[in-house]
Amino acid sequence: MTATNTTPAVLTLTVPPDAEPGIDSLAFQYRGQELEIIVPATAKPGDVLEVRLGIADGGDAHDDDDHDDDNDHDEDDHDEEAETRQKSSVEPVDASRETHAERTSEKDEECSSKADGNVAVLPLHRNDQREITSLRLAQAPPPNNDDDGDGTNAVVWPTGIVLAQALNSPAGTHFLQSRILACSPPLRCLELGSGSGACGLALAHALSRLSSRDDEVGGARVVLTDRGRGAVESMRENIRRNLRAFRSETSSTRRVSVEATSLSWGETLSGEEKFDVVLGSDLLYDARGEATYGPLVRTMRRHLRREGRILLGVRWRKPLLEREFFEIALRSGLEFVLWDRVPEKDAEWRRRCPCRLGWREYGDPECDASNAFFHDTMVSIGGYEKSLAEVRESDLEGMSEEEYTVFEECQIQIYVGKFANDSETRCGDEVTPKKRGIRDIST
Repeated sequence: MTATNTTPAVLTLTVPPDAEPGIDSLAFQYRGQELEIIVPATAKPGDVLEVRLGIADGGDAHDDDDHDDDNDHDEDDHDEEAETRQKSSVEPVDASRETHAERTSEKDEECSSKADGNVAVLPLHRNDQREITSLRLAQAPPPNNDDDGDGTNAVVWPTGIVLAQALNSPAGTHFLQSRILACSPPLRCLELGSGSGACGLALAHALSRLSSRDDEVGGARVVLTDRGRGAVESMRENIRRNLRAFRSETSSTRRVSVEATSLSWGETLSGEEKFDVVLGSDLLYDARGEATYGPLVRTMRRHLRREGRILLGVRWRKPLLEREFFEIALRSGLEFVLWDRVPEKDAEWRRRCPCRLGWREYGDPECDASNAFFHDTMVSIGGYEKSLAEVRESDLEGMSEEEYTVFEECQIQIYVGKFANDSETRCGDEVTPKKRGIRDIST
C-alpha cells in the first residue's frame, strides 16, 4: 500500500486595513483555481486567518484493497473541501460547455444556485489572466416583509443575465466609453425594475473597471429601483454582498456608488433627477398595452437626459402585444434600435442571441424575415431538434437546463433608445448608414 499524506493544507491570510468584515472577500489561488472567502464578521484589520483547504499535495493514491479502510478519512477530507467550495464566490468555469443546438460551445458557466439555497452566482467576464469575476445575488426577498411588489424580483431572469454580461463585454465597454465622452462626468445611471439588481450591479462593475484607466469615471453613480419595500431590501442586500465588485482594479477605493430605492412606473424620483444611462431588462412581460407601457415610458422620459441612452433587454413572449411599448415610446419621442454591436464583435454572442430582426419585424406573421427566423432557428428538446416555430409550452418540461437557456437566449434582444430629436454629433455617436434608413444610435 502506498503511504498517503492526509494532512490538510492550511493557508494564512491577513485581513487588509480597508476590508469590511462580513461583506468583503479575500481572494487567493489554490491548485490553479481562483477562490474567495468572506471576511468573518468578528475579524479586525490585521487579523491572520487560517484557511483549511482539504488534503495537501503529497499523493492520494490508494490500493483498491485498502479503499474501504480509508473511507472515513476520505469523507472527512471531502467535507473539508466542500466547506471551502461553499465559502468560495468564484467557481471553476468550464469554457467548453456545449448545448444540443451547438450555439454556446465556449460559454461561461450559467447563473446557478449555490449550496446555501437562495444565492445565485452570475459570471460577468474574464480579465487578462483568465480570472473570472462574478456577482453573488440573493434570489428571494427577505422574509416577513411588507412587500407590495409582484414577486418577480425573487429570480435572476435570463434576460438580466444576457444584459449584465453584455455590459461587461468589449462592446459594453465601448458603449460606456462613448457615454462618458458624450456626457458631463461623473456618469449617472438608473435601472428600472431592477429585481435582484443584476444589471445595475453589473453596470457598476463595468464602470469600476473603466475607472482604473479613466479618472473621469470616478464618482459614477448607479441607482437601482423597483416597487415594494421587500424588493428594495433585497437589492440593498445584494449591494452589500458585492461591494468588492465596485472597486477600481488598481486600488481598494470604491469609485462607483450604488444605491437602491423604491420607484413605481409612472412616478419619478425626488427632484426628477436626470440620468445619462437608463437600464432595464425584461420589463415588457406584463403585456397590457397603455396600462403598463404608458407609465414605463413616462418614467423613462422624465429621467433620461436629452443626450442620454436607454439600454433595454427584451425577451419576446407576445410580440404582437409587446410591440406596443415601442409604438408608445415612439409617439412620446423615444426611438429604439437593435443594439447590434455585441454580436458584430463577438461570435459567441452571435450564437447566443442570433436574432437580428427589429422590433417592427419580430413575430410579425406578414414579415418574411421573421417567419424565416422562426422556422430556421432550431432548439433541442431532450436531445431532439425542433424549429422555434414548432415549440409549444408543453415542450419546456422536456428541456434540460442547458437546452432551456438556449431556447430563452435566442428570443432575447437588446435595444438602445434615445430622444428622437437628439443630435448625433452632440452626443458623440458614430453615425453609420443602416438598412431602411435607420440612423445608428447604438453607441
